[in-house]
Amino acid sequence: MLGVTAVWVGVHRVPWLGPRLHEAGVAVFGRAAMGWIERIAYAADAGWNKLWGLDERPEAYWNLPEPAASASGSTGVASMPAWTLHSPGPMVFAPFSKDDGLWLPIAESSDGRGALAYRMVLHPNGDQAGALVKIVAFDRSRTETRLAPGRAIPGQRGQVPEAERARLVAMVIPGERPARGGYGLSMDGAVLQRPKATACVVWRDASGMLGIGYWQSGDASPASGQWWMQAPRCVLDQGELQPGVDDGAVWGGRRTILALSRDGQVLFAAVAMNTTEVMAGRALRHAGVWEAALIATGDERGNVLLPGAGALLEDGGEGEDPLRARDATFVYVLRKE
Repeated sequence: MLGVTAVWVGVHRVPWLGPRLHEAGVAVFGRAAMGWIERIAYAADAGWNKLWGLDERPEAYWNLPEPAASASGSTGVASMPAWTLHSPGPMVFAPFSKDDGLWLPIAESSDGRGALAYRMVLHPNGDQAGALVKIVAFDRSRTETRLAPGRAIPGQRGQVPEAERARLVAMVIPGERPARGGYGLSMDGAVLQRPKATACVVWRDASGMLGIGYWQSGDASPASGQWWMQAPRCVLDQGELQPGVDDGAVWGGRRTILALSRDGQVLFAAVAMNTTEVMAGRALRHAGVWEAALIATGDERGNVLLPGAGALLEDGGEGEDPLRARDATFVYVLRKE
């Protein structure tokens, strides 16, 4: 009994203990068995809360974002942010997190128009608390997206220029190692790596418009872009999961995805953990994504870094300088001047 009590207190008080127990349980019992155990544990927690009159669902504390005002406007405050997003609610009705499917503001602006960015947590699998997708949405009318080419330029590493750091909102990191597979890359009109004929591509043109699509598709025009980079594959195209998206392998680490809304006015950056590519795509579509590209380099160490707030994921980036030079090409978001 003392052991059970110690574990219960630990997972509610020690942020890293829950994920470690989950990983150990998966290794020993398998994912299906751990899903069943978690559901029993959450049901017991819910019963305890009900017994003692606690009017809330049990929470997976290690999955929740830091406390922030809800973007839904339910606080009763008269002044609303100028830019808001529709909160779609949870994908599954499992008692993992009461904040699933809610857009929470994370980057306030000084122009009086409200948040520049929001974030959301989604669990795409009702049997696994550890399977989750964390998404950040950026207002493209007040931000601009840049590319740091990493070791694609001989003798250099990717880094946010010092002159731009005061305006830095976020860094979208595909991984720690350079991407493999010969995917193309171009910067300021110079082709740094030759493109593949049919790969997915993310680009920004001279007017500042962002696009995601297939290299050969009619709406993709990266050749005239300010920069473009190819990605292993498109996860979503016009809101539809793509045929090459994998529904078998479960991602054990952190995989990074870049995405756009249907009107192109919202840039999304997501990190998927312990889930399949198909489930990650469904979570993004649930959040309002229309086009999405998997930009992960394959080392499962992707992340979205927020200056002053550390890493988006609780177990990533701790003790490291987020502005350090990097080998992998990455995208970063700035406040517009």
